[in-house]
Amino acid sequence: LTVVMHAGSLLDIVFYYWRSWLDLLRSRRRELVLLVLATLPAVIAALLFKTKLEALYASPRLGAGLLLVTAAWLAIADRLGREREELLKAPAWKAVAMGLAQAGALLPGISRSGSTIGAGYLLGLKREDAVRFSFFMGGVAILGALVFKAKDVVRAKVPLDPVTIAVGVAVTFAVSWAAIKVVEKLSAKGRFSWFALYCALAGVAGLLYF
Repeated sequence: LTVVMHAGSLLDIVFYYWRSWLDLLRSRRRELVLLVLATLPAVIAALLFKTKLEALYASPRLGAGLLLVTAAWLAIADRLGREREELLKAPAWKAVAMGLAQAGALLPGISRSGSTIGAGYLLGLKREDAVRFSFFMGGVAILGALVFKAKDVVRAKVPLDPVTIAVGVAVTFAVSWAAIKVVEKLSAKGRFSWFALYCALAGVAGLLYF
């Protein structure tokens, strides 16, 4: 169910940015190369450390503690990040650096979008480009996870209730759409650190509860 619900997020990224995806195929093909480079670190990390990473998710205290790391990262990125160049004019190593941030987000409590957008800020990318490219990276990552996990679901012959799946995907789609809108607006207004406050409060609450 969890894996299939991610399909709602993937559909959201596709439909929300459909014009940008078309531009990517027509006139921004270099960005496709950057997208591949940015995806590689997470793929390599997932393949090498899959079992160890999955074991970490058994500890809610670790997840809560790393939420505080996410909070610090977001606050630093929002404060120190300076817009200097567009993504298409940026060197390829900056895409790889955002990819390394995404690989770090395989740890529980580390926000994938937060870590990659924050990396984009600190690398001097325009905020609009950092946000969009982060969600593009997320779309590729989700697609890969769906394909990878689908094999396990089929082999295990897991019974799937179509109504439950439909509701889960629909809700995920709606929430993801709203989340992208909020991220874009707060990023444009220089208020990305609000997410840092949210992560800090959630992390402290988690540590106290667990």
